[in-house]
Amino acid sequence: MLTDQCRYTQHISTIDYVVVSGKKSLLEYVDHLHEHFFHPSEVQNGYYVTPKAPGYSVEMKPDSLRAFEFPGEKGVSWWQSEEARPIVEGTGFHAT
Repeated sequence: MLTDQCRYTQHISTIDYVVVSGKKSLLEYVDHLHEHFFHPSEVQNGYYVTPKAPGYSVEMKPDSLRAFEFPGEKGVSWWQSEEARPIVEGTGFHAT
């Protein structure tokens, strides 16, 4: 499933700060996938803004779920596209 780890790590980091260590964490921020989620991660002045809504902020938009569902519907899911074929068939990458 398509996920944006930023949403998970901002919560885990907050829990660590408040409950465990009391130390600020250095977290990676990747600026992609935001358009697929109802509550994208927010960064201000180089810091994640702690979400105030309940939950993990990872609810995906229905159109995005359909677009990346595996194996998904032909003509709808990316996994049924020609672009995905080498990955699905195992010919798109070679482990050494």
